[in-house]
Amino acid sequence: MSKVKMSEESLKALRLPELQAKYAEVVGEPTRTPNKAWLVRKILDAAKTRATTAKKKPAAPKTTVSTKAMSIEELQARHQEIIGRPTGSTDVAYLRWRLRQAKRGLIRVGSEPRAAHGTDDILVLPLRMAAPVVERIDEARRRLGLASRAELFRRALHRYFVESGEREVADFLLLRGDGGTGAGAAPISEARS
Repeated sequence: MSKVKMSEESLKALRLPELQAKYAEVVGEPTRTPNKAWLVRKILDAAKTRATTAKKKPAAPKTTVSTKAMSIEELQARHQEIIGRPTGSTDVAYLRWRLRQAKRGLIRVGSEPRAAHGTDDILVLPLRMAAPVVERIDEARRRLGLASRAELFRRALHRYFVESGEREVADFLLLRGDGGTGAGAAPISEARS
């Protein structure tokens, strides 16, 4: 069969036997279906798929560097190169695993991002103590009339910075943790600490 231009209009103009022959030519298998609209749609889909596949160039083979023969120093250097952070690990299996994970995109690559904090942000400082110590501190705090542990820690830090000659840092502690001076509470600078 002579080549017919692949357009919907030209295919619709063909008679059923010609359309079935075109289907066999493009799709690669014969059909006996009498549905012209279906045949036109399938021929156009197959032609589009064939054109897309033909346009794709075969991908160049990926060159991978084997880590099996690398020394610990070479693996650490490769870790720095690929992941972007140094490592102190000397475990060969771990270093190989990390490099595989980075290659697959399963771990974060690049330097550790530092979170930028605004002037209105409130940060929580970790402070771990044994439960009996905390209970004793809470008893003393209540006897001193302090409303919260946070108030106790602010006053203690304020006093420490004043005594250490860090008055500028101590002045920042005049603000409460919520950014204000607190309702009805005496500013820390006036409080006995």
